[in-house]
Amino acid sequence: MHNNNLYKFFFSIVLPSMLAILLFVITFFVMIIPQFEKNLMDARKETIKELTQSAWSIIKEYHDSYTDSVLTLDEAQRKAAHQIEKMRYGQAAKDYFWIVDSEPRMVMHPYRKELMNTDLSDYEDSHGKKLFVEAVKVVNENQEGFVDYYWQWKDDTTRIVPKLSYVKGFEPWEWVIGTGIYLEDVRQEIAHLKNRLLFISLGIVLLIVLIWIYVIRQSLKLEYKRRSAEKNLRSSRQKYKTLVEASSDGTLMLVDDQIIYHNLRFRKLIEKADGDKLKLSFNELFNLEWEQLKPTVQEPYKSVNVEARLIVSPKAAKDVVLTISKVDYASAEGYIVIVKDVTTEKQISKETHELEHELQLPMLNMSKPITNHVKSFLEISFESSVKDAAVQMKRYGTNIMFVSGGIQIVGVITERDLQNRIIAEGKDLSTPVSEIMSAPVISIEHSAPVYKAVIKIWQHNISHLLVKNDNGKPIGVVGKTQLLDFQQNSLGYIAKEIYNAETVEVLTQLYKRLPVLANALLESGSKASNITYITSFVADAIHERTIELAIEDLGEPPVAFCFMVLGSEGRMEETLYTDQDNAIVFEDDDSAKDYFDTLAEKITDDLHRIGYNRCQGDIMASNTKWCQPLSVWKKYFTEWVQSPDPQNILDSSIFFDFRCAYGSAQLTETLRHHLKTLTTRNGLFFYHMSQSLNRFKPALDSETVDLKKIIFPLVSVVRVYSLNYQVNAINTVARLTQLATRLERVDTKELLYIYDFLTNKRLEIQINAIMNHKPPDNMLDTNTLTLAEYKLLEHAVSKINEFLSGLQMEFAK
Repeated sequence: MHNNNLYKFFFSIVLPSMLAILLFVITFFVMIIPQFEKNLMDARKETIKELTQSAWSIIKEYHDSYTDSVLTLDEAQRKAAHQIEKMRYGQAAKDYFWIVDSEPRMVMHPYRKELMNTDLSDYEDSHGKKLFVEAVKVVNENQEGFVDYYWQWKDDTTRIVPKLSYVKGFEPWEWVIGTGIYLEDVRQEIAHLKNRLLFISLGIVLLIVLIWIYVIRQSLKLEYKRRSAEKNLRSSRQKYKTLVEASSDGTLMLVDDQIIYHNLRFRKLIEKADGDKLKLSFNELFNLEWEQLKPTVQEPYKSVNVEARLIVSPKAAKDVVLTISKVDYASAEGYIVIVKDVTTEKQISKETHELEHELQLPMLNMSKPITNHVKSFLEISFESSVKDAAVQMKRYGTNIMFVSGGIQIVGVITERDLQNRIIAEGKDLSTPVSEIMSAPVISIEHSAPVYKAVIKIWQHNISHLLVKNDNGKPIGVVGKTQLLDFQQNSLGYIAKEIYNAETVEVLTQLYKRLPVLANALLESGSKASNITYITSFVADAIHERTIELAIEDLGEPPVAFCFMVLGSEGRMEETLYTDQDNAIVFEDDDSAKDYFDTLAEKITDDLHRIGYNRCQGDIMASNTKWCQPLSVWKKYFTEWVQSPDPQNILDSSIFFDFRCAYGSAQLTETLRHHLKTLTTRNGLFFYHMSQSLNRFKPALDSETVDLKKIIFPLVSVVRVYSLNYQVNAINTVARLTQLATRLERVDTKELLYIYDFLTNKRLEIQINAIMNHKPPDNMLDTNTLTLAEYKLLEHAVSKINEFLSGLQMEFAK
């Protein structure tokens, strides 16, 4: 190998490897070991805190006996002190608790009997610290806390060592109870840990060095073999000819500016028959001058890509990309030219770009809050007559009025209600508005984006939405006609096309617009959670129309039913890389089973044709197990909740995120009520549910990571907490928002940011793949991230693991 190649090899492989080892060692001793020390100390402090709480609970029990007149105050205090005096813990069972009162006087100490009932106000440790006074001070200020001092080693009065105690006050008796850890124990444990970690790190470094040596040796061998192969290739003209003929793309070889070889694929590109001779030059085949192009390709075996037009006939040409490489061909200059037809791809790209441009501005406007579109509203008491309502509507020139019952809005009436429910039915104008109003009133927050208002209007088939402020107070109304400008060429327009589709083939074409819609939203700055909400809305619309078409073919269902969507679509979090997760629940009627099995098979087959792939785990309505009457579904949930085990719960967890996409929502509400009843105060179920997530702790253990596996435990933990606290929301963002007041130790705003960051990255990956005509997935190459993004990804993984650990600790109790 030449010297310049040796230098290149050293700087590209050897030096980075050495720096990586050095960085590993520095990171190990500067970051990892100090973090281990901190975590160990925090764990020990948490232990004595929990132990003190246990002893405090004993005092509380005896105090309750006193307040219930079971014991006198003196008996209760004496028995409490006696019981706590006998309590021991630790490896040698010599760690203990002590009690002083607020003066302070020693109430109980198992090893220092001489201090009993003595005034400790002036008692100092060997370093002059009035430790008991300090303990009382901590309790007076904060009710509980930590105190450090010097004390005898357990029951050895001759040995004085540093100690850290946790103290907690019992206000009814003015007692302070405490217990502590000997810092000497912690330091010895840390020293032992450091030694172990040191040996491990040395072993890792040694292993890396051995691997590094092996890689260098293999790289050198491969380099020599490559050069030898290239030398043999250059010496053989036949090999180049074989290379050209074997290429899967159209390929030419030029020597001395003349085309000497071309393959069959190239003949098809220029639409020449196999027997026709190719006598054209490069300049006659392409719209480029070879003399001007050749100087750009001077370095051997380095490829240059150029866009060009392949001239098929005087009136026809194709868009192509030329990949040109310079090669040594015996003693002459040779060039390999690979010709790739991109006419179709270019047309698709052009149409996609035009559609993106068409959607960009509407989507940008759709992401803005509806605040600027809110108008004032009229309000009338539910006891008022229809005549009063009509007079006010005419006076103020409006066609809608909200009905109030006290301080609440309980209904709404429109001009159409007056026509259909009063005039058409011949009712008297003195009829109370409460008899003709529509209820309940559909509302939306004033900060919600326009697209959510559009979705609600489409989903509920209504003309107006009541707008509320952050405190839930009505502040105005927004109407369907106000939103028409936003609907054209955007979400409402696409939804209208879906609902008007007459065949599955039309729905398939509309489904293909979804990535373009998502990309327009992403580039307009919409939050990822908002984008998945919209993709889920489009999926709902497609599902609804698909089911309607299937029912048109099979006939009306014999009983009421609901087509449930599960998992990410059930949570309104569907990305562009998803499969079907669905089920059917119908009213109890054994004779209806055959109809719904047939319907389910047709729906899932049609959805697969449209673009929603079948579930590999077969969690679909077409699986007869998941197409059942309500009573069977209740049995399923009863079995999952009342006879839990980690694997059973893991397999069934997707069913806890269910939502009615079509049909009778009452069936799913009945099922949801049944689930709430089963899970109320069911600690064993939540324990197993939290333990089932142990195997899903995310980690950045390779350059390519599956973002779905990182976000899965976050979504799962939120689901567990939501079931436990009976949060009605299904969407992860909505669940976390509602859980904020319940999870006091969890920064829910940070978790929401992490969720949006990870979902955004998933969408970027999927949209980029689809736009480049590749199958989408969730695989992130971390090398494509900026340093800030990678740090954020690391932080996200850490916080998710912390969130997961907190869940398991909570339900382990």
